[in-house]
Amino acid sequence: RDALLAGEAVLKDGGLAIDAVHAAVISLENCPMFNAGHGACMCRDGEAELDASIMDGRNHKAGAVASLHHIKNPISAAYHLLDHQHVLMVGSHADELAKAAGLEWVERDYFKTPDRIQQWQVIKDSNEVVLDHESSGGTVGAVARDEHGNLAAATSTGGMTNQLPGRVGDTAIIGAGTWAENELCAVSATGTGEMFIRTAFAKTIADELRHGAAHIRNAGKIALDHVDQLGGWGGCILMPVAGDPVLIMNSKDMLCGSLDSDGNIYTATVGEELNG
Repeated sequence: RDALLAGEAVLKDGGLAIDAVHAAVISLENCPMFNAGHGACMCRDGEAELDASIMDGRNHKAGAVASLHHIKNPISAAYHLLDHQHVLMVGSHADELAKAAGLEWVERDYFKTPDRIQQWQVIKDSNEVVLDHESSGGTVGAVARDEHGNLAAATSTGGMTNQLPGRVGDTAIIGAGTWAENELCAVSATGTGEMFIRTAFAKTIADELRHGAAHIRNAGKIALDHVDQLGGWGGCILMPVAGDPVLIMNSKDMLCGSLDSDGNIYTATVGEELNG
């Protein structure tokens, strides 16, 4: 609800979709309930590494960061790259570039929460890697359509608990975890990142629509079937050119919400269609 209201604050004054998804994801990164920003999962070395990406459907501008260690809001680091000569920056160089742009720098302990520490301690001495936990939310994302018809998408994550340091999933990959194109759709995805990368998940949805898919829901199902065939699971939120947003998933549930132009808020923790 807080994230939806943050996005609405941008849109209700005639703001752009790209700024709305940025604001919404900042809210989610700041909430310790989710695997992004404060409350991110911990890698095998007991530290958090943060990935994020954002894309503007007006002009295909995109920004992405991976393996951040110190920037409080990774999505803002990605947002900063929208007008930069580079699209994807990683590691300490990405941290330093964001710091130079005036983004808030925090110590690495900021990202840790007691819940995430406990989750990591259970499996830290094994090779097990865990994508999600029932006690906490996962990767966060937002899609939006503004009053001008512009679409945008943004996604942010802390990856998987006990993943190898340096591992990067689909969230930081434009076309895998994030895509936005005004003529087609906006997509933000979450799930088994390697499978979403291997299927170019988000771009596949756009291409299915480009080549004649009957409905955005059909396009989403086709793309998720590809993930399922590789043994992957997860889902995505989709914003069409017109009409209501849609949730597609093959996981047991997802936390989701939508807000329409009349200010009506819908939230759920199940796989229901987002229709106001």
